[in-house]
Amino acid sequence: MKDIIHKQKYFLFFILLITVIAYISIFSADLLNCDDAPFMAQNQYVKSLSFQNISYIFTHSIEGYHPLSLITLALE
Repeated sequence: MKDIIHKQKYFLFFILLITVIAYISIFSADLLNCDDAPFMAQNQYVKSLSFQNISYIFTHSIEGYHPLSLITLALE
């Protein structure tokens, strides 16, 4: 029984190690050039959460119509 638990610990450690290796590059990732700048960084409507900005987000198309994504960004 102890042998099985010992093997499970190694298996879990192996899975964790593979996951960390797969995602390690995200720590040095920048914004993408395709749509992140106009959608997030340069979008004045997600920089502050006000009634006017929420109204604008739900009534206009900003890089496509994604109001829930924009509201989430404004909340963050």
